[in-house]
Amino acid sequence: MASQQARCGEFQDLTGHQGDKGTLRLYDRAMAATSCGIVISDASLPNNPIIYCNPAFEKITGYSTAEVLGRNCRFLQGNDTDPAAIEQIRQALQTGKECQVVLKNYRKDGTPFWNDLSISPVYDEEGRVTQFIGVQTDITERKAAQEAQCEGETRLRLALGAASMGVWDWDLGTNRVTWSEEVEGIFGLAPGSFTGTYEAYLQCIHPEDCYRVGLEIASIVEVGKDLKMEYRVIRPDGIGWVASRGAVVRDNTGKCVRMMGTVMDITERKQAEEASRQQFLRERLVGAIAKRIRQSLDLEEVLNTTVAEVRHFLSTDRVLIYRFDPDRNGVVVVESVGEDWTPILGTSIQDPCFGKSYVSPYQQGRVRAIDNIYTAGIQQCHIDLLAQFQVRANLVVPILQGENLWGLLIAHHCREPRKWQESEVELLKQLSVQLAIAIKQSVLFQQLNAELVERKQAEIAWLKSEAQLKEQTTQLKRTLGELGQTQSQLIQSEKMSSLGQLVAGVAHEINNPVSFIYGNLDHANQYAHDLLNLLNLYQKHFPKPPTEIQVANQDIDLDFLVEDFPKLLTSMKMGADRIRDLVLSLRNFSRLDESQKKAVDIHEGIDNTLLILQHRLKEDSSHPKIQIIKEYGDLPKVDCYAGQLNQVFMNLLSNAIDALEEYNAQQVSAGGASLTPEDLKANPSQITIRTSLKDEGIRIKDEFDANPHPTLREGQSPTSLSPNPASVVIRIADNGPGIPEAIQKQIFDPFFTTKAVGKGTGLGLSISYQVVVERHGGQLECVSTPGKGTEFIIEIPLQKVEAESVLGAHCPIPLSIQPHRVA
Repeated sequence: MASQQARCGEFQDLTGHQGDKGTLRLYDRAMAATSCGIVISDASLPNNPIIYCNPAFEKITGYSTAEVLGRNCRFLQGNDTDPAAIEQIRQALQTGKECQVVLKNYRKDGTPFWNDLSISPVYDEEGRVTQFIGVQTDITERKAAQEAQCEGETRLRLALGAASMGVWDWDLGTNRVTWSEEVEGIFGLAPGSFTGTYEAYLQCIHPEDCYRVGLEIASIVEVGKDLKMEYRVIRPDGIGWVASRGAVVRDNTGKCVRMMGTVMDITERKQAEEASRQQFLRERLVGAIAKRIRQSLDLEEVLNTTVAEVRHFLSTDRVLIYRFDPDRNGVVVVESVGEDWTPILGTSIQDPCFGKSYVSPYQQGRVRAIDNIYTAGIQQCHIDLLAQFQVRANLVVPILQGENLWGLLIAHHCREPRKWQESEVELLKQLSVQLAIAIKQSVLFQQLNAELVERKQAEIAWLKSEAQLKEQTTQLKRTLGELGQTQSQLIQSEKMSSLGQLVAGVAHEINNPVSFIYGNLDHANQYAHDLLNLLNLYQKHFPKPPTEIQVANQDIDLDFLVEDFPKLLTSMKMGADRIRDLVLSLRNFSRLDESQKKAVDIHEGIDNTLLILQHRLKEDSSHPKIQIIKEYGDLPKVDCYAGQLNQVFMNLLSNAIDALEEYNAQQVSAGGASLTPEDLKANPSQITIRTSLKDEGIRIKDEFDANPHPTLREGQSPTSLSPNPASVVIRIADNGPGIPEAIQKQIFDPFFTTKAVGKGTGLGLSISYQVVVERHGGQLECVSTPGKGTEFIIEIPLQKVEAESVLGAHCPIPLSIQPHRVA
């Protein structure tokens, strides 16, 4: 009772009126019972101090009456309270007007709450504002619900956009179709252009799918099952694929009244599936041709099967194989042609225009795809030749035998021009490699048949000469061995050709943007220096800039920027230099344009190979760093096949890295007194590369002086001992585990490998031996001591001796293949 009387007296003091105490008590009880917080501030005093608060205000804010009285309501605000709401309150207090705002306040314990605040002024009899009454409502839960709803809608829209998905609603009663903006984008329509009817929706569907879609939707409406289908749509940029999902909604009578669902753009998936299907079919076709080549020795059957399968796969009008004669004329030896077009099998083409302008590029490995013979910019004489055979577009891939052009694999499209796809070009390139293998195999088979005939004759004459029989047997074994080596060389050449094209293509694509960046860095550096010099002049002549400039200077830390910006540009230039060096190394390593011998810098080839293998030389979690020690001598340029010699360096260095990595892994993982990673760092893995010049002429002369009639080794002819001016020696040594003596005798054999299945083909050292010994007339030796490392010694003459000195009659690959027509 006393508390009520005190509060009543307090309220009387606030109002300044001597009213009925019962009425005042009633007002006080009403404000105490309300759930809204109520405060009254004195407008006559500065800062509008609070002179009253009810229990609900204490409950909302956590502050007691004693902690509130005499303070301004600003103590409830925080750093993130809306400045616009605060300004609105300030204007209301200054002008004595009512206002209502929603702002973020903080309780005594520091937790935030959202406050719906209404402020009303109280006037005296003279019209002066004496108090302000503030009514607060805690709307935190309502605010949180609104934010959650807004966030959910935003997330849903973002998810739909990220998934290329939209939502739709079809009212069957009104036939009204409602789409989200995402659906219009998926169907390729401009925003707001969809008329919103079921018929308009069907017009967006591809004509070949429209009937099927209409039937399926009708069936779904009738039986009430869920919608799930994929179909094509016509968009301004072409044909797309969409996947629709939906469900029906029924009324109380079970009648279907509307359908709702989603639609997703699956064009990329369908394109990827089609590309995968085409890739699978291409690989299956190439695999089938390769299998037939392995199983059949009938070249005519292989060639006829190939052109028939290619014409069916490409859906084109004619596919043929054109075989060259020595005079660069030729004949169509194999053909598969459609019924509507004139066959040209057996046609002999003697056209000086074609032979003069086009044969040489094809001999260099050029592939040409002509989409329209009348707009491709080819010579008129060639257009006339193609028009004679009803050709509108053609795709031509050379068939090579070593460096010689054997023939052409050609696809003719006669009904109309045709845009040849990259995958189609790649298919014919792969098939041309397989056909080259088949042709080589046929030639070798013919040689083998000749050898067998000779063997038969030797068997008949065996009683006359046993020595002659042994010679024939030895010759046959050598021929079979060379056949295996030739096949392995062709396989490796195919792999290296694809790898070289890939490396050169990647290097070319990287080189363009890097050149743009590199070419502009110097200008950027100069501009930066000019701007910094200008800034220094401003600082010198205007040492006291305005306050705004000083503040901006401190914000951006100008001194650090001036010091670090040139360093940043220098760092970017170093990175661009590094990328350019790597691109140049990739291009030099591939050397696709150097199919002929030329004088090259051996050291450059080694350095380019090391740069490509740099990632394997660095330290990582599995092995320590491999050190490269270069001891280069003063070498002249060497006349060689640069690309093939680079592959030899790659094979030898890769084998050395493999051996060191395996050796280190065994040392670390072995039990007992094994080496720790720290021990391996103290005794690092090393690969040493030494080059020197060897005076070969003196050594050969000494051999002849000592023995004028030397005994020749197997496969060596007398001319191979002719003196050469000099040779280059390259030594590649590692400090790995070494090679056991029993294995050293087999390391150059084709398909021999000590690596696990899937980690090596056994062709690397065999191909390297052929490149060094047979292609360059040099020597490749291996010197290894178990436990002390391995050294490979390459010796290349500066000028290779004539073909007879090394290849001669023992070369398994004929230097030229005589024309052979297939009936």
